[in-house]
Amino acid sequence: MWALLSLAIGSFGIGMTEFVVMGLLPNVAADLLPTLWQSNPEAAIGQAGILISLYALGVVVGARRSRVLSRDSHATG
Repeated sequence: MWALLSLAIGSFGIGMTEFVVMGLLPNVAADLLPTLWQSNPEAAIGQAGILISLYALGVVVGARRSRVLSRDSHATG
C-alpha cells in the first residue's frame, strides 16, 4: 500500500515539474535569453523549449538508469 502511494506521489511530482514549466515557457525564455527575447520572442521560446525537452529526456534516461541500478542492488543485497 505504502509503496503504491509513494510511487503515485513521485510520478505526480515528476509530471508536475515537466508540465508546469511548459506554462511558464515564455517567462523562462525571457529570463534565459533576454537579448533574443527582445528581438524575436518566438525564437527565444523555441530555444527554451528545446532546453526543457532536454531536461525531460534526462528524466527519462535517469529513471531507467535508476531502475537498473536499483534492481542490481536488490539482487546482490
